[in-house]
Amino acid sequence: MEQKVEKSSITLWLIDDVKDVIWKAIILVILYAVFKLGDILLLTSPGLISIYKIYMGYSILRFIVDIIVTFLTYKNTRYFYNEEEIFLKKGGLTVSETYIPLKRVQHLEVTQTFFSRMFKLAEVEFYTAGDNHTLQYLQKEKAMDLKNYIIERVQQKESVYDSAENDKGDTENECNG
Repeated sequence: MEQKVEKSSITLWLIDDVKDVIWKAIILVILYAVFKLGDILLLTSPGLISIYKIYMGYSILRFIVDIIVTFLTYKNTRYFYNEEEIFLKKGGLTVSETYIPLKRVQHLEVTQTFFSRMFKLAEVEFYTAGDNHTLQYLQKEKAMDLKNYIIERVQQKESVYDSAENDKGDTENECNG
């Protein structure tokens, strides 16, 4: 059964966007101060002021696009898991679908950022041999349930594999003995 991430994840993604805007605003303030100092020292050229305006316009446009992408990301993010695999679908403008076989999962990590703790959300990161995959902003309880389910399944499969290896070793010993 496909499941969606929590609706409050929109707020967290927007908070990330706002953090980016704040950094850009700090850069703009610094640039503005440099240009004002240049005016005082009569060093400012029209080209530098144009760069400042272009950067400000770009920052505003980027923030608007980020808001649209955030809502698309929420709409497109889904996941499900069963005995054999984990399926992740996520993305804003570009949507990716990833199937992760449980036998390939090497370890899991459940993480809560400062802001995600406020909303009782967490992200689950799946590590495989060649990559890692993140499922953002599940309810903390769901994230822990998913982690425990996968650990349990992987351990079951390992115990079945170990039993099969032991049986194989016993059969070889009987043949040689």
